[in-house]
Amino acid sequence: MRTIMEEAGGIIIGGVIFLTLITLFSRIGDTARAQSFKDAAQESTTNASDIMEREFRLIGYGYTDTTYILKADSASITFRADLNDDGIVDTVAYGLSAVVYAGQNTTAPRILQRTPGHGLAAPVATGITKFALDYFDRSGNPTTTIANIRSIRMSMISLADADIDSTHPGVYWERTIKPKNMR
Repeated sequence: MRTIMEEAGGIIIGGVIFLTLITLFSRIGDTARAQSFKDAAQESTTNASDIMEREFRLIGYGYTDTTYILKADSASITFRADLNDDGIVDTVAYGLSAVVYAGQNTTAPRILQRTPGHGLAAPVATGITKFALDYFDRSGNPTTTIANIRSIRMSMISLADADIDSTHPGVYWERTIKPKNMR
């Protein structure tokens, strides 16, 4: 009788340990998957921020007129600069696409696009749920007058393509740029 009870107890304890290990490995897998998706969103945001920081710092470079910025609102901007240092002034626009990014549908993410003056829009980042631009004058006060803009604060939220436990891992990025040619 004692042997049957020992074996039953061993099976029960073994089963509890087995279930604990399965739960542990499942949670480790979920954490790794969430981190992987978050890393992808962070990489997309980093690539976009590198491009935007470089080009926004060059606003007005190589352009003799004082109208460097052609359009500036809270979600898009169009400006002029010699981005390639080739003597040709480029006109570039940044803004969100009108089309919702196909990879997600819960928070209506979009594609951040860059449009050269005489070209087609090219994606800079995907999964963007927020792209906001704020403009400041020489004293650091908010302004909506294009001629008074001296610095630009960009902020962006980028979400991963898939959800983990009903949440989308994401990245928030913010930067203030003071183009040298607009001081």
